[in-house]
Amino acid sequence: MMFTCGRTQAIWRAMGVWREIELLSGNLQSASEILASVISRGGMVNGLEVGFTELLLTGGWYIWWERRQIVYGEQVQSPHRSAMSIIALVGYYD
Repeated sequence: MMFTCGRTQAIWRAMGVWREIELLSGNLQSASEILASVISRGGMVNGLEVGFTELLLTGGWYIWWERRQIVYGEQVQSPHRSAMSIIALVGYYD
């Protein structure tokens, strides 16, 4: 769900990190392997001035939270607004 769902991919694209995720997922099989790779390598996201690890982990939590809202019939933001919310959360705590 974290990298294969269409809505999730739209969120990662809106943040400008989807290409990097695609490159990582080419060699790795599961979301947990991708996250382990990102955590071990670290680095910053160009243009956002936030850590890539922090962005993916916070993004994963936020996507899960919105998915839960959808399951219970609640309305969620557009993928672009979700991306902006994730970036704001990471920037605030980074």
